[in-house]
Amino acid sequence: FADFMTSMGTNFVNNIRDAEKTSMDGILGKASAREVVESVMTADQTLQTAMAFRDKIISAYLEVVKMPI
Repeated sequence: FADFMTSMGTNFVNNIRDAEKTSMDGILGKASAREVVESVMTADQTLQTAMAFRDKIISAYLEVVKMPI
């Protein structure tokens, strides 16, 4: 589980960095608008996935806390 979480976090950071780099390349005229949009949409999808995963973990934690001992 720890390896999965580490790889997921690494992929998340890499997607965000790639989107930032492509956005800067777009500003400098080194990347097309299509490339910028694709990388930003990939980063957004990654962020949405991470938020949904976080919400599920929090929900599961709250359910465990509510259980009688």
